[in-house]
Amino acid sequence: MGYTKKNVTSQPVGLSSDKKGIINVDSLQTAMKLMADRNRFNELEPVEVLNVCLTEKDLPPDINGNPDYSYYGSILGRYVYSEQNLEIDKCRLFRPLNNNMTRVPIIGEIFFGFEDEGDRFYFGNIFNNFSVTNNAQPNISTLDKIGTNISSDDKTYTNSPNVGKYKPGYYYEALSPVRPLKLFEGDTIIQGRFGNSIRLGSNQHDEQIGSTNIKITSGLTGYTNNNNLTLENIKSDLNSIHLTYNEKQDFDLPIESKRIQDVKDYDKAQVQIRSDRLIFTTKKTEGNSIGIFSGDKISIGSVNDVYVESPLVVMESTEVKIGSETAEEPQVLGQTLYDKLDALVTAIGNVTGIPTPTGPTPGPVSAAPSWPAVTSALKDVEKALSEKHRIDK
Repeated sequence: MGYTKKNVTSQPVGLSSDKKGIINVDSLQTAMKLMADRNRFNELEPVEVLNVCLTEKDLPPDINGNPDYSYYGSILGRYVYSEQNLEIDKCRLFRPLNNNMTRVPIIGEIFFGFEDEGDRFYFGNIFNNFSVTNNAQPNISTLDKIGTNISSDDKTYTNSPNVGKYKPGYYYEALSPVRPLKLFEGDTIIQGRFGNSIRLGSNQHDEQIGSTNIKITSGLTGYTNNNNLTLENIKSDLNSIHLTYNEKQDFDLPIESKRIQDVKDYDKAQVQIRSDRLIFTTKKTEGNSIGIFSGDKISIGSVNDVYVESPLVVMESTEVKIGSETAEEPQVLGQTLYDKLDALVTAIGNVTGIPTPTGPTPGPVSAAPSWPAVTSALKDVEKALSEKHRIDK
C-alpha cells in the first residue's frame, strides 16, 4: 500500500528566510512545487511477515470452502507505516511477486509490499543484519501493541507463531554460524539458510580469464575475511560438486593412486564429487543402467575392500593382469588343465611291457590292483572346477 511520508522541515522550501527580494512567477511556481513535494508519497511500503502459507490451515477458503492454493507461498503481512499496530485479524495476505524461484520468508522479516488491482504482492527481502539465516526485525509493525499478533477470530489463516517471545516459525531454527558467501566479480550466487549454496562463477580473480565453474555445496565450513564470509572448501565441506575449468582444486585422495597423480595440479575441465558417502543408483526397471566410460584410464581404489555384487560379472579385455601391472605368470584354464591331466593319466594307464626283474609286465598299467586309486584322484581334481566362474581362453 502506498503511504505518505511527511517532511518535518519547518523552513518553507524555495523562499528565503529573510523574506526579502522580488518574487516572480517562475520562482513562485518552483517554490509551490517544492513545498508540495515535501510530503513524499511512496508506492512501495515495507511489510512485516506475520505468517507464511505453507499448510492447508494457513490458506484462506475458496468459494467452495476448500483451501485456496492460489495463495500457497503467500505471507500474512502488516504494512510497517500505514498499518502500524493493526490487529492481525485485519491483516491481509501478500502473494509472491515471482513464484518461479521461491525463498520462503521467516516470521518477522521485512519485504517490500504493494497493491495491484486489489491484490497484494511482496518481493525483495530487506537485508538488515548481514545474516543469511534470519534478517528478521520482529514486531516493527507493532511497536506500541505487541498483542496485535494475537488473533481473536476463528480464521486459522490469521494466526502467527510470533506471540510473546519471538519465534521465526513454527519449527524453523536458524543455524549458526552461516555467513554470506564471498563474492567475486561477475558471480551469480544462490545461497540458502542452511549452509548450502550454488555458485555460477569463474577463476578470473586468480588471473584465469577463460575459466568457468559451477560449485554446488551443502554444509559450508570454510570461512574467510576474519570469519565474516564463507568460501567453498572441497576438503572440508560436507557435500560438494565442483565443475571447474582453469582452476586447481586443493584436496587429497583417501589412497595413493598410481593412475591419477595430478589431483592438485590438474586444471582442465573436470567434475569433482566429494562427500562421506556416494550412492549411484537407477530405478529397478529393466533397461535402466549405469555406464562409466573413459577416453583414457579408469581407476577404482579403496582404503579397505572392493566388492562387486551381481548375478553375473563379465570382464571383457584383450589382456587381464591380477596382482600388479607387471604380473607375468599365466593363469590356468581349469577345464583345459583337467582334460590334459585326464589324457595323461589315460596314456599312462595304457603303458604295457614295463621292464621288471622278472621280465616285462604282461598287461597295461591300468590293470594294476592300485589303479582305481589313480582314477579316483583324477575325479577329485575334476571337482575343483568351478560351476559358476569362467575365464576366456
